[in-house]
Formats: sequence, structure tokens, C-alpha cells
Amino acid sequence: MEPGVRVWVRDPDGLQAWLPATVQSKLALGSAGGGGLQDVEVELEDDDHYGQHISFPCMLGHSEADDIKLRNRDEDDEIEDLIDLPFLHEPAILHALHKRFEKGQIYTFTGPILIAVNPFQRLPLYTDQILQSYYSAGLMRSQGMADLTEKVHPHVYAISDNAYRAMMQAGRREKGAPPVKQNQAILISGESGAGKTESTKIVMRYLTAVGHAQGRTVSERGSVTDRVLQSNPILEAFGNAQTNRNINSSRFGKYIELLFNGRGNLCGARIETYLLEKVRLTSQQDGERNFHILYQIAARRNDVVLERFGISRRDLVMKPPESFRYVSIGGVSAVEGINDVQDFENTQRAMEVLGFSQEQQANIIRILAGVLHLGQISFKEAETDGGDGSDLGDAPEAREAMEVACRLLGVPENVLLESFTKRTIHVQGETYRTPQSPSQALDSVAAIVKVIYTNLFDWVVHRVNQSVRVQTAADERASIGVLDIFGFESFESNSFEQLCINYTNETLQQHFNSFIFKVEQDEYNREGIEWSFIDFPDNQACLDLIEGRPDGIFAQLDDEIRRGKSGNDKNFVSQLYKRYIPGSLPSHALFSATDQQRRNMQFTVKHYAADVTYDCRGFFAKNKDDLPREAIDIFTRSNISTMSDAHVLHLEKARGGGSGDAHDAKRSKRAPSLSFQFCNQLRTLMTKLNNCAPHYIRCIKPNDLNSADIFAKLRTVDQLRYGGVLEAVRVARSGFPVRLPHGDFYMQYRPLLNAEAAQSMPITTSSSPEKAQDQCKQLVNAVYEEMEEEVMAFELRCRQSEVAGNDHAHRLHRLANAKGIGSLLGNTPTFLFDRNEVQLGKNKVFMRKGAYEVLEASRTRRLGAWARRIQSLWRSHVQYCRFQGMRRVAIDMQRFYRGAKARAIVNAIRNKRSAIRIQSFFRMVIHRVAYLRLLYAVEQAQARFRGRKARLAYLKLRYETSAVKIQRTWRARELIRHEAKVRGAVVAIQCRVRRMRAKRLLSELRVEARSVGKLQQNNEELKKEIEELKTKAVKASAVANEKAYKEASGEVKELREKLAKIARELLIEQQKVVAAEREKVELKDVIVIVRQELSETNQLLMEEKSRNSQLQEDYELAREAAERTAAAAGKQPISLARSSNSRSASPVDVLENGDDALSELEQFSDGEESHHSAKRTPLATRRHSSLR
Repeated sequence: MEPGVRVWVRDPDGLQAWLPATVQSKLALGSAGGGGLQDVEVELEDDDHYGQHISFPCMLGHSEADDIKLRNRDEDDEIEDLIDLPFLHEPAILHALHKRFEKGQIYTFTGPILIAVNPFQRLPLYTDQILQSYYSAGLMRSQGMADLTEKVHPHVYAISDNAYRAMMQAGRREKGAPPVKQNQAILISGESGAGKTESTKIVMRYLTAVGHAQGRTVSERGSVTDRVLQSNPILEAFGNAQTNRNINSSRFGKYIELLFNGRGNLCGARIETYLLEKVRLTSQQDGERNFHILYQIAARRNDVVLERFGISRRDLVMKPPESFRYVSIGGVSAVEGINDVQDFENTQRAMEVLGFSQEQQANIIRILAGVLHLGQISFKEAETDGGDGSDLGDAPEAREAMEVACRLLGVPENVLLESFTKRTIHVQGETYRTPQSPSQALDSVAAIVKVIYTNLFDWVVHRVNQSVRVQTAADERASIGVLDIFGFESFESNSFEQLCINYTNETLQQHFNSFIFKVEQDEYNREGIEWSFIDFPDNQACLDLIEGRPDGIFAQLDDEIRRGKSGNDKNFVSQLYKRYIPGSLPSHALFSATDQQRRNMQFTVKHYAADVTYDCRGFFAKNKDDLPREAIDIFTRSNISTMSDAHVLHLEKARGGGSGDAHDAKRSKRAPSLSFQFCNQLRTLMTKLNNCAPHYIRCIKPNDLNSADIFAKLRTVDQLRYGGVLEAVRVARSGFPVRLPHGDFYMQYRPLLNAEAAQSMPITTSSSPEKAQDQCKQLVNAVYEEMEEEVMAFELRCRQSEVAGNDHAHRLHRLANAKGIGSLLGNTPTFLFDRNEVQLGKNKVFMRKGAYEVLEASRTRRLGAWARRIQSLWRSHVQYCRFQGMRRVAIDMQRFYRGAKARAIVNAIRNKRSAIRIQSFFRMVIHRVAYLRLLYAVEQAQARFRGRKARLAYLKLRYETSAVKIQRTWRARELIRHEAKVRGAVVAIQCRVRRMRAKRLLSELRVEARSVGKLQQNNEELKKEIEELKTKAVKASAVANEKAYKEASGEVKELREKLAKIARELLIEQQKVVAAEREKVELKDVIVIVRQELSETNQLLMEEKSRNSQLQEDYELAREAAERTAAAAGKQPISLARSSNSRSASPVDVLENGDDALSELEQFSDGEESHHSAKRTPLATRRHSSLR
């Protein structure tokens, strides 16, 4: 491990697992021999520890240690198959997975293994187009029409397609060909939340799509593929639950076997389940939920959907999930991301597709509701004939729950209550019933609930198998199994379930190691490599420790059950300590227990993935798994067919077949233990897997927060170890861990040749595999001979140095340690590698670790020497360029200095000349300014005098014009007012005359009406007119009607003309009113304008007054000056006084009078408008025009 080598080092803080670093130096700590230690100092390169130096001990001559590993090149991060990495170890795998996860590439190959990292988000990786592309590519490869050198991108579809194509190819093999396993198996493993369930769905979707008879990706409702896919919602509803790690965690293992006919079409399926976590029914951790189906039933408690099954809401007496103890222990009822109502509809729809009848679905709902009500039962202490016992609690809720549970389960209440409060004991052929305490009664309820749900779950799986089974046995030709099994588990407290799960993973890991070993054998045989000396690891010792007879853990636990009443957990763990802890018997290397663990009834097993400590408390009861005798009466007396069918199925499953009736159940012997049943199931499963060609998918959970942007390296390393990936890598690399293609090997190690040998060999390898192999062989021989000569020359120097003295020999020994030569005298030099450690295959060069380390060390030294030579040349070139640059800079600085000095002299001369010019110009400006000021003062005095005289004349003319306008307006106002008064008087006289005439006519009419004779005359005249009218009406009714119609029409026409005329007159009057309003507004505007002009004129007069006073003062000063001048000259003084009579009325007085006139004019306009609002006279119009 030379300085400058890129490595991975273990994180000293333990947060990131591994950190990138570069070797800075190494120092030998041991002797000069090859068995000493060396201290390797590295510099960290990550962001948190950048530049920090730490040291690690490493064996002298070795390139790696437990805490320091060689690092690959940066371009290797894009590799899709990790097996192609030159350095394949824990940090290399972790780094590659991290880089691909950051780019959204969640799938990575490790040889035949697919590593799937859960992205915790929806990615566009499973569309129909992508599925079709993998299907088409697989079809082309299977028919030999595709480029076999083109690699398939890692994907679940790729693994599924490989399984399907291998099955079809094995079915079409020719006669005489070696036998090939036609059945395939896809093994999916990982911890809770890693994505096993989703991966299983994706695999099944692909296999059902490619196995569709018509080649469609969408299945018709009720078809075989549809029924197979619809089994997933049912299994998830009854077997999945929310845990602290996953909201949809499978709490059981399953093996789904998809069956295909001779044409490769899907014709059926079989499902097997393993180790349902029934303890979850009665207890959950904080933040966890029970099985999904219980919440789905509670969510649809008041739904009319239940009425379709003949179930009334009154029968179920359902409440919110928070009210039931069995589904509220974890404190979580509703979960984001889970819609219980929608999931119940999916489950019910899947049951319909799979052929569940209405009665069967109703029975399932009743049984599940009955299980929830059983959890509400409570007990109290009571005196019985057999002593202290228990009875149903007095709380109304407990009695109601008991009544409802009995009705839903179809069991008499007394039978169910007696099964809870009393226990049946068989002694020497006699049966006794002893009372139980309230706590024991609650334990009985929990035990019976577990039995009811477990039997119901097995019955549902059996019913699903009946629906998806192959109709004709002859159609079944091959199968592809999908194993969704629980991953390796190691918690703070591990119990019997974890032991069974880890035992399963140990068995699968052994199968996995065998498969990897076979893959390695196939590659070695394909490349023509000798591999018989390779020793692969095996975990059979751990399997024997768990399942071995008669001393295995399961065997000891079964022996404890056979002891009957005397059997318990303490005796069981004591037997384990006696057999496997050092003492009289030899200890087991994989079993241990400290003193503290012994006191706590614990022991530790060293598994392939990690050491796990198990707590034995509860092992005995869980392994016994005995069906309570009281439960038999419940199943046999229930009037619900599903309850009895589930019980019969359970008996058949326990005995491996049989009639399964109640009489046989009572006569049957003790039921086999849970570990015995589990081992038998596992053996059956392994028998199937051994007859199948396996394909592996390892699911990884990147973090415990279920976040899409976090990659926790420590958690990922643990899962890689638990999933057997690191163990598989160790198996794969136990032979020749380093494998490089011929071209890469040749280009990487050709620099080790000296100049003469390098000239005789080509720069690149040939395109022919045979010629490339020969070139690599020549390269290996040449490098080995050159290294051998170097070592021999160095040994000769060392032997000669012994005569020179110890100091010189000591320096040579240190140099040998630094070069990695190791032992110098009498032993084989460690600097050379064994030629058998480098094998040349047909396409690759295979190297063992020692040979690879020697070649890499030599390559690093050679590259370091060349780098130092290049650095020295580069430094020389840099210094020469620096000198030339400094010389050019000095010359430029001198030139710049001389130029600056000359420019300074020229600038001084220019400044002097400029100063003289500025002074002369400044003096000229001073005198010119004085002259201009005097001239300006005289002009201003003249302009002011002339302006004052003109303004006074203008103002006088303006004042006179305004006064004339105001007087004219005032005189017109008096005339208009007089006209209005005369008009009003005339109208009043006319009204009085008309009133007098009307009164006189009214008096005459009243006198005429009082005359009787006149009235009789009128009466007779009216009668005559009536008779005449009747006669006329009889004679000419038709003519009269027509004439009346015409007259009426004429009258209507006349009325319309009158209305139109009135409307026109009204419109004219309205227009006149509008015109009057407009004239009023214009008059007001005129008044406002006049007022503004008067105010402006007044302001100007005030300014003129101030100017006149100023001019008067100037005038007085000028007159005094003129008088003094005249007096001095002896002349007559000039008279500048103005005549007092020449001045007219003051403009201010005129403006004040005009303001009063305007006020009167405004009042006059207001009065005129009120008087002439309806009609304006021509005089008013003339008044306005004259005002304008």
C-alpha cells in the first residue's frame, strides 16, 4: 500500500460507515520479516473530516486490512453490475449504491443478484412502455436476434424476464441435451419497509402480462391473470399491518407459484403462507396498527355496502376504531397514505373476482366484527364451586360486547363464557374443569382470538387457492415461484419469532451460497480456469445448532413441551446452557451466553449476518401453539359455516391430511409444536426451491424516516449484511476475487515493463480473444521475469552489505520493508507472486488477492517514480518560465519608469504656460464683469421707468372698459325686473276676469237645474231619444257596429295625434328648461371669470403701487442729483413734478365698485332664473348676449 493510493477507511465516528481517503505514508512497526506490522497514515477526503490525518495498523506486505480497503476509480461508479468492480468489498458496494441512488437508479446487479433500494417515491420505471421494452428485448434474445454483448439494464422486469425465458428455454431443449431445471423461483427478501411487497407485485404484474394468452398488459375481469393479481389485495388486507418501519408491512411469508402451460401462458397459481404474526392481534407497539382488514371493517361500519351481504348495522354494533381495544393499543387508527374505505372496496371487489359468495363475505365480516367485540370483554373475581374464579364483568359495555360477539360468531353465550372462565384438564382419562382468575380469563380470550383469526386467514388463503388453481392438471407444465419472505431481524429484544425468521434466512443463505458457488463454477469452467483448490464458506453449523437432532435449539424446546406441566422456559434455557456453554461438554462456537445473559434467560447465536441475542421468556408458550380445548367447542357449536370450515382446514393442515371432523379432533393426540410445523414447511419450501433455478432480489431500505432524499450508510451496510449480499461477495471472491478483461489488464500493467520490453510489445491488445490472451500471457511472463531480476539484484546487495556493517544492512532492511520485499535472506521473497495466482481465461484475467496486491504495489511505485520525474521536469519548466516572466517584467517596469519621468517634465512645461494664459484671461474677465454690471444697472433703470409709464396707461384703459360693461349690465337688470312685474300683473288680472266669468256660469247652471219643468221636458226628450235609439239599433245594428268601430278608430287616432303633439310640446319645453339651465351655468362662469380678472387686476395694482413708490424714491434721488448738478453748473433746475389734476380716479376704487356691481348682478341672475324657469323671454337672451 504505497503513498498516494486511494482507499476507504472505517469512519472513526461510526456515522458514515466508510470514508474516502488517500495514503500519505507508512511506517514499519515489526521486525524486518514479512510477519510484522506497518502503520498506515491516511488523509480523509470527505466534507466533514477533510484534511484530517489518522493511522491504521496493517500487516506488512498486505494492501488491505479490516479498517482500510482499496478504492476503485471514479469512472467505475457508473457500473450497473457490481461484480465488474476491480475491488469488490463492503465500502465499494456501499459507495456504488449511494451514487446510483442519488441519480434515481434504484436497481443494481451484483452478478445474478438484483439489489433494489426503496426510493420512497413514485418513479416512472413501471409504465407499460418500459414493460413492453423488456419483454421485446427478452423475446429477441431468446430467438437469437439481439446483440448478446449488449447488457440489460438492472430492473425487476429484467429478473422476471430472465426467469420466464429460462423456463421457456428449458421446455424447448432438444433430445439428448443435458437436463435443465425448468421451474424457476424468484426469491425476494429484505427487512420491513424495504419494498418486498411492491417488488412482488411488480414481478407478478410482469409475469401475468407476458403469460397472457393474447399478449395484453391489461387483464380482463375474471380471467386467470386477473384472479392471480386480485389475490394481492386480499392477502394484504388479512396479513399486512402498519409497523414503526412500514405502513404496509407483510406480517407473514408467502410463496406464490405461478403455473404456466406448454405455450408459456399463465393457467393458474398456488399460494403458501408461513408464520403469520398472530401476536399482533392482541398487542401492538406504540405507533403501530393491527391487521388492515379490522380497520376496513370498522371504517365501513355504517355503510350501506354491508347491507348487500345481508348484514344490518344493528347486528354488527360497530363503533369507531378508537373504541375497540384490539385496534387502538398502538394509539394509531388513521394513517396518512392508507384509505381504509377505499381499501375495503378493493378487498370486496377482489373477493368477488375470486368467487367468494355473498354468504362467505358476510361470514367473514361477522367473524372479524366478533373478534373486535371479544377484545371489549372484561372479567371480575367471583366465588365458584372450585374456589376463586372469575365471571363476566358488571360493566354494560362488557355484557353488550359478550352478547354481540356470541351473536356474530354463532356461539351460545354460556358456552363461550365457560370457555373463558374455566379450563379443561385431562388426568388419567378423566376430565376436570377448574376456574380461572380474571387475568387467566383474559389470556384465554386472547388465545381463542388468535386461533379464530389464524384459522380464518388459512381458510381465506385456501379459498384463494381454489379460485386460482389449474382447471386441468395436464395443462401445468412449468412454474415460476415468487418468494416474499421476511428478512434477517435483530432488535433490542428478540423472541421466538425472530429465531424462526433468522433460521429461515440461514437456510435460504445456505441455498444462496450454493447457488453463488455454482455460478462461480460455471464461470470458471466457461473461462477454462482451475478452481478445485478453492474453499467456499458454509453455514451448516448454524443450521445444526438451531434444527439439529437431538441437541438443536428447536429439539430442546420440543423436549420441554413433552414434559407437560414441568416444562417451562427456565428449564429449556438451562438445558441449552449445559449443552453449549464450556464445561463438561465441548462448547459450540456459534452459541454463547454471558453471566448477565444467563440471569436474564438469554443467549446469543452467531449468524452469518450478525450476532443476535434472544430472550427465552415466552419460548415455551409460543412453541406449544396448542389449540385450546375450549376453542374446539366454539368451532363445533358455531352455526356459521365459515367457522367450522376453517376449523376443519386447520385440523387437516396440522395432521397433514385426514377427515378433520370434530370426533377425530377430540381423539387426536397432542398437536405438533410450532417449530416442528415451521421446520416441515421450510423443508417443503427448500425442496421446491432446490428443484427450481433461483433468481434473487435483495430489497434495501435506505433510511428509517421513509424519506426520498436520505441514504443512511450504516443502515444500508447492516441490510447488505443481513441480506447475504456481502456474504455472497465473499463467496464469489474466495477464489479469484480480481477479474479484469484482457484489454483492461494489458493497459493497466503494461507500464510495469522496462523500456526495451515495452518496445517489443504492442500498445493495445488485439480484437481477437485468442491473440489478446497470448499478449496478456507474454505480459505476465515479462513482468514476472523483470521483478525476479530486481529481487535477485537487491538480495545480492543485501548480502554484500553484511560485510560493510550493521548500519548499512539496517538501512537496506528498512528499504526492503518499504518496498514490500519482506524477508531478504533464506526465504522466498514476498515481493514476487506465484504464477498460479494469475490465471488467463478466454475473455478475462483472474487474479488472487496476493498477486493482485503485488502487481498493484509495483504499478503504484512505477507510476510514483514517473510522477516524480514528470514533477521535476514540470517544476524546472515552471521556474524557467517564472524567470523569463520576471525578466520581461523588469524591462517593462524600466520602460514604464522612463516614460513616466519624461511625461512629468512635459506636463510641468504645459502647466506653466496654461497658468499664464489663465491669469490673463481671469484679469480680462474681472474688468469685463465690472463694465457689464454698470451697463446692466443703467438699462434696468431706463426699462423700469418706461415700463411703469406704459403699465399705468394700460391699466387706466382697462379700468374704464370694465366700468362701462358693469354699468350696462346694471341698467339692463332694472329693465328686466320692470318687465317681469308688468307681466305678473297682467296675468293676475286675466285670472281674476276668468274666475268671475266661471262663477257667473256656474250660478246660471244651478238655477236651470232647479227648474222642474225643465227636468220633465228633459225626461221626455230622453225617452224619445231612447226609443229612437232602440229603433235605429234594431234596424241597423250591423251598420252601427261598423260605424262605431270606425268612429272609435278615428277617436283613437285623434287621441294618439294629440298625445304626440303634447309629447312634442313637452320635449320643446324640456329643451327650453335645459337651455335656461345652460345659460345660468354660463352666466355663473362669466361671473367667476370676471371675479378672477378683478382679483388679478387688484394684485397687479398692488404690485404697481409698490413699484410706483420705488420709482418715486428713485425719481426723488435723480431730481436731487440733477439739482445738485445744475447748481454746480449755474443752470435752471429741471422740474419733474407732476400735476395733481392729471391723475384720474384710482383704479382700486374702480375695482371695488365693480365688485359690488357683480354681486348685485349675481343676485339678479338668481332671481331671474327662479322667475323664468319655465320660459325665458327674448329680453333675458339679449341681456346675456350683451353681458358676453
